[in-house]
Amino acid sequence: MSDPSTFPMMDRRVARAFRVAAQPTRGVLIVLAYIIATRWSKFANDPFGVAVVTALGVVVFLTYFILGLTGYTASPQGHVSVPRLYVWSLVTAIVAVVFGVLFYVLLHRS
Repeated sequence: MSDPSTFPMMDRRVARAFRVAAQPTRGVLIVLAYIIATRWSKFANDPFGVAVVTALGVVVFLTYFILGLTGYTASPQGHVSVPRLYVWSLVTAIVAVVFGVLFYVLLHRS
């Protein structure tokens, strides 16, 4: 059985990762909501458009959340000082998983 004293540390790490991911995600969601509001006629007839916009928000959140879990912090402008090799690998993997699941769900719905 695991030591119960490790759980508060893990809770703090997850809470910190949520704080790191919240600010950039909030900004991206505001911009995406503005895009949907101004171009609603194009999004109203196409469920894929809203799903793709939502998936973009999920990609931003997951990227900053995972970076927050690993100990990196974002500046107020949203910049994170991480080696490019790690970030591009992480973003590529997240985009592949999120959009893979999205297109699987949207194309196989009945």
